[in-house]
Amino acid sequence: MNSVIARLAAEEEVVIHEFASLCLANMSAEYTSKVQIFEQGGLEPLIRLLSSPDPDVKKNSIQCIYNLVQDFQCQATLQELNAIPPVLDLLKSEYPIIQLLALKTLDVITNDKECRAMLRHSQGVDHLIKILETKELSDLHIEALSVLANCLEDMDTMVMIQQTGGLKKLLSFAENSTIPDIQKNAARAITKAAYDPENRKLFHEQEVEKCLVTLLGSENDGTKIAASQAISAMCENSGSKEFFNNQGIPQLIQLLKSDNEEVREASAFALANLTTCNPANA
Repeated sequence: MNSVIARLAAEEEVVIHEFASLCLANMSAEYTSKVQIFEQGGLEPLIRLLSSPDPDVKKNSIQCIYNLVQDFQCQATLQELNAIPPVLDLLKSEYPIIQLLALKTLDVITNDKECRAMLRHSQGVDHLIKILETKELSDLHIEALSVLANCLEDMDTMVMIQQTGGLKKLLSFAENSTIPDIQKNAARAITKAAYDPENRKLFHEQEVEKCLVTLLGSENDGTKIAASQAISAMCENSGSKEFFNNQGIPQLIQLLKSDNEEVREASAFALANLTTCNPANA
């Protein structure tokens, strides 16, 4: 293992980098090898090779890093090595597989609060919003949305997204998308973030309720469930509750007749939350 990692050294030729990184990418799929690569200092040269001029070297390196970051200890080292900027740079790659692996890596590491802060300071949110705004990158939208969902759990990031107009774009994107997985994941992102009272306030200011009522009308059961769950979370905000008094309740009542048990359960729970301590909605 040491001899392979040594071949990642800066003075080695690109062709050597390519084969060494490919070897490590394949080996890192197996747990014992993954631990060895990490313990023998393989992460640092792999991060350096993300800036290689050769796309194959970049792909192999990010593939290996993605496999390594499944381990929590490796995530912490990634922060110390300031890996987020070079990973973000891969989002500009002309190769979709490299962009996809970069997003998958970010999706894992942004479960950590410190990594979310690093992403914010590196203008990572702007990169993610740009991907969502680019129709040609539709194959990456689900992964980009997943990273954003993690970011929305962070209050400082949420405020920044709102101030830069990103939150409005995100809600509009979710509302107008024709891809069920995107709508479902967007609603789930709202649900996760809406457990924080300040986030609920920001969502209400951006009229998230309109987006959620639209999603209730989706033909996809998963989207209906996710939208109902998001409405349940937003009910803690009195302004949202008031909005749903006029819109949303009829749609939720309609969903009680669904053939899908999970849809019925989610809509019943949302209705229960809406009518609790609110006689106007009962």
